[in-house]
Order: sequence, then C-alpha cells, then structure tokens
Amino acid sequence: MVKSSPITNANNIHQFLVVGRNHPSQENPNPKIFKMRIFANDQVRAKSKFWYFLKRMNKIKKAHGEILSVNEVKFFLFILRFSKETHLKLKLSELSAPTNPNSDSTLYTKNSEALA
Repeated sequence: MVKSSPITNANNIHQFLVVGRNHPSQENPNPKIFKMRIFANDQVRAKSKFWYFLKRMNKIKKAHGEILSVNEVKFFLFILRFSKETHLKLKLSELSAPTNPNSDSTLYTKNSEALA
C-alpha cells in the first residue's frame, strides 16, 4: 500500500533562514558556514530540508555537522489594485520585514511604472 503524504496548506508554509556548518576538527578548526533560505511548515522540517540539500550539494552529513541558528523570516504580501485603460489590474508585491514606517510609500514608488 502506498503511503499518502499529508496535504500542505499554503497558509502554513513559512520561510526560515537556517545556518549550519561541519563540526570543528583538528584538520579544519574553522569550517565553512552555510546559510539557506528554506520554505517549510515548521522549524523541524526546515532543519530536515537543510540537511537534505546540504548533503547533496556539499557532501556534509547531519552526523558530522551542527545547526547554528534557525530564524523565521517575516514577509508581507501587498496587493496593489488599480485601474488601467478601463481594465482592473492586480499586482502582488512582497516586502521582507518592513521596519520602515513608510514602507507602503516605497512600495508604490517601486511600482509606479505599473500604476502610470
């Protein structure tokens, strides 16, 4: 019997920034640090995907490495709705963690060619 994978809801997917490296050894006391942006449901899956890709790309196994940090990246999606030549247009724009209080005005200036 075939196992069925659970259906993932797009609303549950988060973006994580995972940082990891090899364990320090006598041959390599300062190993190279790897940073990946992973889309997953939670931190556990983000770590698992990190090791999955790192093993295939750089030949580093989970048993020989360590995760330094896992941070969730907050991003916001803005929907611009405007009328152009009697047609209603929708444009999606994404901002990662807007800390600037004028982030909405910068969003409009970035998309001014579409609004014109």
